[in-house]
Amino acid sequence: MKNPSDEASHNFTEALAYYPSVAREIDIKALVEIGKPAVPSLVLALKDPNLYKRISAAIALGEIKDEEAVEPLIELSSDEKSKARASAASALGKI
Repeated sequence: MKNPSDEASHNFTEALAYYPSVAREIDIKALVEIGKPAVPSLVLALKDPNLYKRISAAIALGEIKDEEAVEPLIELSSDEKSKARASAASALGKI
């Protein structure tokens, strides 16, 4: 049986790409509430083609402050999009 927090993390992370910004903020808060169990899904989201999903994942990881996210966020800091780079830098500063 799957861990409910793993499934919730996955669902909230997937939603980061598709909803308006207000809904993304709610999803980010939910992922932060889930905490460490959300980190693997968020780390995967850092490589998603959707810019807003990458940015939102970085924001959530910065709030969760898990050191497991440091290396993936360093990789995001070389993203082609400046907003993604800025989100990675901000998240790293919080960790």
